[in-house]
Amino acid sequence: MNQRERRRIYSLQSRDPINIQKYRMDVSMDNLQKRKTLNSELPQLTQNKLHMAKYTASMQLQQKTKYEQLSLKILREPYRALNGKQRLITNHFTLQQKIQDTIALEYVQNTLSNTENTIIKGQVTLPVQNEQQYTIPISRQGSRVIKYDHYGLVFGGHSHRENIEIHAISLHNGQWKRKQEFFQSQIEQLKLRQMLNPNLRLGCYFSLNIDENKTIYAFGGEKNTNNRKTTNVITKICLEEDRLEWQQYQTNIGCRRNHSGNYSHNYIIVIGGLDDSEINTKFYSDFQLINLQNMICTQFYPKFYLKQVIQNENPFKLGLAYHSATLVGNPHLRMNYDLTTNTKKEEQIDQLFTKEGIYIFGGKDGEDNINNNLYQLIIDTYPSVLLYVDTMGLKPSARRSHSMNYDEKISALLLFGGTNEVECFGDLHLLFLRNYTWQKVQLQGYLEYPFRYEHCSVYNDDKLIIFGGLSQNGFLMYNPIQIQIKFKTIRKHN
Repeated sequence: MNQRERRRIYSLQSRDPINIQKYRMDVSMDNLQKRKTLNSELPQLTQNKLHMAKYTASMQLQQKTKYEQLSLKILREPYRALNGKQRLITNHFTLQQKIQDTIALEYVQNTLSNTENTIIKGQVTLPVQNEQQYTIPISRQGSRVIKYDHYGLVFGGHSHRENIEIHAISLHNGQWKRKQEFFQSQIEQLKLRQMLNPNLRLGCYFSLNIDENKTIYAFGGEKNTNNRKTTNVITKICLEEDRLEWQQYQTNIGCRRNHSGNYSHNYIIVIGGLDDSEINTKFYSDFQLINLQNMICTQFYPKFYLKQVIQNENPFKLGLAYHSATLVGNPHLRMNYDLTTNTKKEEQIDQLFTKEGIYIFGGKDGEDNINNNLYQLIIDTYPSVLLYVDTMGLKPSARRSHSMNYDEKISALLLFGGTNEVECFGDLHLLFLRNYTWQKVQLQGYLEYPFRYEHCSVYNDDKLIIFGGLSQNGFLMYNPIQIQIKFKTIRKHN
């Protein structure tokens, strides 16, 4: 019901009783109910008024029922608190906001049910920056960003000046925060600890994750020394004042950089990467699990399916690096993978294929082949399963060093930028997981931004914030660009 209908219904309800002298009777609602007048005896205007009143009551009942159902559903839905306990949402404002988000989500999903009739546009803007109110990072590559409350925290990268440097960007307006306003005391304490152990420096090309307790984990990467040596160290970082921590733990897996790492319930799932510390560069094709409780690493071997038919060889046998891997689903989902026993039975084949898992796109292998393949790693079953995903629509061209984010509201992956060693890309593609359909976003607005790779991107609500990286001309400034996603439905006329 649109706004015009609401105004019409409201105006009809608020009018005074109508007196029609021609029929010499009072046709107000109270009088009509008392007399039990037949509809055939009423003027057409009165019938319209009755119809409007019934329609209004019906719509109010539907809205009330829907509101109550959403309220009960949300109130029964627990969420994890910082101390690990679970509690219910009691704040009325939070409840109202979640109901509005749920209704908006239903609208978006209905709009996107037929992607052929939907145009996706991206409004590109340059967020306004004020040098007196922010500290912009210097140009660099290989840094990483993580969502932390309402900010994106940026760690590491080539060319940074300080030994431990953390920058914060607002996810609402894309503006950088001043260092003096964001974890200043914590960072100063960490710098003192770093003076005692210079190896705490993160470097670049590592993987970065955060758990439900706001503990950050960085694994691997390349140290910014003269020798540029890769590592297999995992760094545990906590910026909360009562749990301040910056420690490193040695692992027993191969040193690597430009790998992917995803957090899932006390585990980091590491895929691929490369080690160029020696004369010959080594590309990894393995899947590793890092247990964050005891820092023990274990290799696992997922079964590979191509069109629901099991295959005998690993599709990454030549190695894989510079790819993107994004977790879709609940990051706190327990892995159904017992590392101490192999007695668990395999799941039924028809139960394996689900939308949740880790989606892997693109990358480069040990023979310098760049691909645009999409795989799905399903981790909540034993043994784990790797699927080749057949997609529809215009697939993005082969690329590496791109970025990929996930929009939970529309259940879609957002892929931006990258390079194929010949040219850089500045395009944005969406993959709708509902029907595995690719669709290219029509960008408009500020289109003079440089194409890039090895950049950072973070997604919040319907805004994609991108900064840093490399172009064909070298390092890029950390002035961010912001792309707001909008959907437009095409109405077909017969």
